[in-house]
Amino acid sequence: MPQMLRSDDITWTRTVEPRERYRILYLDRDGARSERIIELQKIGEVKGVPYLGVVDKGKFKTMRADRVLAVLEQLSSGHVPTLRSWKQVGYADTLPAFPVASAVHKIATVAKSNRTWTVDLNHYTCTCPEKRIRSGFGYAPGQLGFVCPHIARAILEHLPAETHWPDELLAFLRDPRRVHIDNLS
Repeated sequence: MPQMLRSDDITWTRTVEPRERYRILYLDRDGARSERIIELQKIGEVKGVPYLGVVDKGKFKTMRADRVLAVLEQLSSGHVPTLRSWKQVGYADTLPAFPVASAVHKIATVAKSNRTWTVDLNHYTCTCPEKRIRSGFGYAPGQLGFVCPHIARAILEHLPAETHWPDELLAFLRDPRRVHIDNLS
């Protein structure tokens, strides 16, 4: 049985005030779908996985945000809703166009050396050797499966703050297990 996650294990990044109530469709860890009425209080993450702090049936609980299959109804009013169904981001998904016209950057290697790679964020390419492996898997520049650690780091370091890319996409880019294939960098 998977270990239960405690609220203290989550890095809470936002407190939702005023609290928001929703009727949602949720997929639990055992694969069962259930309709729930929740009060959203906090938003956070653990290792790039988004979590919600909610009151469900009178008790504070943590829920994986990416298991919210649908927001069926917003039960609170007077503000823009925070919660939406989280889309699972996959390797075949395409990145949005980078919002800066000329975005070519030198990015240092992840390994301990003084090597740098050239990353072009307008075409989502990198000069590192991982492109051969990634294109061999059928991914093309612009797809998440083509993103190496250098492209991910360049996006995260140079994406303008006013650009509102989906949280699930940014979490994907922050997750080294998803953007790193092997020790080539």
